[in-house]
Amino acid sequence: MNFDMRIVIRLPGGGLRELRLIEGRSLLDAVCSSGTAGFDAACGGRGACGKCLVKIISGGDVLNAPDAPELELLGRRADEGYRLACRSIPSGDIELELPESAFFSGNAADEPSSSISAGGTAGGGIRPLIAVDIGTTTIAAYLSEEDAGGAVRSIAAVSELNAQKGRGGDVISRIEYCGSRPGALEELRDAVRIQIRRMILQLLDGRVYPEGGRAVFAANTAMTHIFAGVDPSGLAAAPFEPAFRGRVDCSPESLDLGGCGLADCVLLPSVSAYVGGDITAGVAACGIDRSDELSLLVDLGTNGEIVLGDSSGLTACSAAAGPAFEGGRISCGSGGID
Repeated sequence: MNFDMRIVIRLPGGGLRELRLIEGRSLLDAVCSSGTAGFDAACGGRGACGKCLVKIISGGDVLNAPDAPELELLGRRADEGYRLACRSIPSGDIELELPESAFFSGNAADEPSSSISAGGTAGGGIRPLIAVDIGTTTIAAYLSEEDAGGAVRSIAAVSELNAQKGRGGDVISRIEYCGSRPGALEELRDAVRIQIRRMILQLLDGRVYPEGGRAVFAANTAMTHIFAGVDPSGLAAAPFEPAFRGRVDCSPESLDLGGCGLADCVLLPSVSAYVGGDITAGVAACGIDRSDELSLLVDLGTNGEIVLGDSSGLTACSAAAGPAFEGGRISCGSGGID
């Protein structure tokens, strides 16, 4: 492989990224490899959504010419120097700019956009619990402490856009990308592991717990597979069988989380290909499986799930909610952002 193309990426906030690109790869590959967070490529690089906009500053003559579908998506922006990153393949050095409108958060920055809140101060010797919800769009992590009596209190919380978003806005796009070329699964696995490691360290904020903490991860089935580094391809085609469903107890080192002050990690069990550990966690938290009252649990995420039932049994189903709520794969849609 030849890494003979120099790619310079200018960010909206004034930051700069520079890297070498393998011959035959697209500008979307360059942006995703640069560590830039929040770049929107809802269709996963298939050239269907028209959201991965880049503006060519110099070197436009080394790009392939835009085809008719790209020109249709670009409209008048084609005359202003814009291209779709997923459809642009350079054959030489190039400099480009990422417009702020191409970022899902609407607020591009050098570092990943995140929010953090604190609910108290650490008690020092009490063992912590870190709960992480690995959503397709957003990852949220919470730090709590459990005292000797079993009471739990929240200490801090942090949330960020999922770093995998540049490879598709929905689980099908991510699954398809994992099988698109060698190393793709590892790319998405490493992206989310690095992000979660940083979020956990941010939550702990220098706190040290002698016994170490426990981290519990809840996610839809596809995100659980990718986080674990397991091929998710079985989820995308009949009979839609996950590679694994049950609870997984593992070491922090096996998830690249060594040195984070953790003693052990738990991946919560999934039910089926599209009813994951996030729903398992929701059912357990609400207690509807232990109640005599008929209850309905609705999780409206990128993948939407509904659970109906009581202590006598539960029925679950799922459907893609991302296209409606985040503007994925539809021509006139947008996320709930400025």
